[in-house]
Order: sequence, then structure tokens, then C-alpha cells
Amino acid sequence: MDEHYADPPRSTGPLTAPGDDAAVDIEDRWGSIEDADLHGSIDISACDRLEIRGSMLTGVTFTGGAHVEIEAVDCTFTDCDLSGLRFTKLLTSSFVGCKLSGVDLTSALLRDLRLERTVLRLTSIRMAEMERVAFVDSTLEEIDCYETRFAHVDFAGSALRDVELDKATFFRVDLRGAVELDVRKCRRFDGCLITDDQVLALAYVLAGATGISIDRSALEGDDD
Repeated sequence: MDEHYADPPRSTGPLTAPGDDAAVDIEDRWGSIEDADLHGSIDISACDRLEIRGSMLTGVTFTGGAHVEIEAVDCTFTDCDLSGLRFTKLLTSSFVGCKLSGVDLTSALLRDLRLERTVLRLTSIRMAEMERVAFVDSTLEEIDCYETRFAHVDFAGSALRDVELDKATFFRVDLRGAVELDVRKCRRFDGCLITDDQVLALAYVLAGATGISIDRSALEGDDD
């Protein structure tokens, strides 16, 4: 079996800090941040939409942004708290040590991303398109992936806890490196690669996906 079952991200944000040509406009409804090196708290309450390009963000928290639709392209986020934000597009970017609790990624385009030591909790990825995304040593907990399209996604060293995959579709999704694999409502697993040990861990989910009924009365009787 191919060691690299899922293709890696093609690019993941700037490797060095941007130069002196930063352009930051967050006072208008259509806000933009370009080629910037940002730190600390940033108020984006004046924006309806915000586009971030070619920027490095370290320890950043956006305030007043619950209603803002955000796009990020060619960016690096490090130790940022992005909780409660709404992203419509994330391309060729990386997230290291970030917190994404309550983030709304519904119907978002997620392509060429690397998320390392990042926590996603109570996050909606419903009907999103995810392609060439690498989760590394990250945690995904209570995630809604209804009708999400996964293609070339890897979960090396990552924990999936209470992840709902109802009507999700998969193409070359590598689950072998997942350290926890608690998924629910998955109707089919074609397009996923797992290990022998994970077959046992997914026994009940696999049975449900294939329509097999399980008589657990003997197990329940052992508890009496």
C-alpha cells in the first residue's frame, strides 16, 4: 500500500515574515489584510467580509467578528484563537497551535491546508469541500461533517472524537495515523484507508454502515 495514500498540501503559507508593504484595511465593510505580520487583538467589527492574504498572524485574536465572512489565502496562523469565527475559504495556509472552537466552516472551500497541534471543537464543516488537508497532532471534537467532501485528507497523530460523518464522501482519506477514531453516522467508508486495529475499533460503525443488525442481548446478560 502506498505510504502516502493522501497527497500532501501543495503549499501552506509564507515561510518568512512579509516585507514592508503591508496593507491593512479593517475599517470598511469589505476589509482586507495583505502581506502583514500581525500580533495581538484585532477588532474587525466594522467589516462584513474580510480577506487575508500572504500574511503571518501570531497570537492573534479577532474581536467583533462573529458576523464577518473571512477568507484566508497563503497565510500562517500561529498560536491564534480563532474561536467563533466564520470562514468561507481557506487556501494554502497553515495553522500551528491554534484554537478553533465554535468555528463555522459550513460550505467552505478548504484546500491545501496544514493544521498542526490545533484544536477544533464544536465546529461545523457541513457541506464543505476539503482537499489536500493534513491534520497533524490535532484534536477534532464534536464536529459536524454532514455531506462534507473529503479528498486527500490525512489525520497523522490526531484524535477524532464524536465526529459526525452523515452522508460524507471520501477519496484517498488516510485514517491510519489517527490516535482516536470516534466517528458516528457514517454510511460508507469507501475511499478511506485504515489499519487492522482500527477495523475492530470501528466495528459497530461499520456494521451500521452495511446494514448489519447486532444482537447485544448476550453482552447485556453478562452485566446482570
